[in-house]
Amino acid sequence: MTEQLESLIGNNADLDLTATCPRGAAQESIENANPRVIWIALSPEPDQALALLSSLKERYGDKHFLVSNETLEADLVKRSMQLGAIDYLDAGTWSNQLADVTSRVRLKEEEARKAIEKDEQIKEMLAAEARRNPRTTNPGLQSMRRKTGEMSAGGSPQSSMTLGIVILVLLLIALGFMLMPH
Repeated sequence: MTEQLESLIGNNADLDLTATCPRGAAQESIENANPRVIWIALSPEPDQALALLSSLKERYGDKHFLVSNETLEADLVKRSMQLGAIDYLDAGTWSNQLADVTSRVRLKEEEARKAIEKDEQIKEMLAAEARRNPRTTNPGLQSMRRKTGEMSAGGSPQSSMTLGIVILVLLLIALGFMLMPH
């Protein structure tokens, strides 16, 4: 099965095979190669492979996991998906399914990249606001000023404006996610 999978991946221009390894060496191989997609063959011992999937998914939640088996078995499909696999491929149809799976992985990677970029933009905006107005954006300073009576209990109009801007930005991001095609 390993030879079949290596050939299948090798014949796909969108995928690069970084390594193959036995189950016992999977974690070390992942650490060394840092792949974005991890493909786990369920046979010959599906329960051990599913336990491996579970532990790897917990440790590497940002990776995409594919599982495959020689045959399509509903119970294995269900358990694999519950453990976090993004797709289940069977030997009979995997050459036909791989292009669709690759497209879904690319889409998920793009969504993750966009989310990271948006988080960075928010952090940059907040940092810029903190530089412009350090008195009202630093929670530690606000607390100290409240205790010493320097700030009013209701906060300054500038801190209210900052909070309003942050809430507006978060609402716009949430709206963007809702409008994105899934």
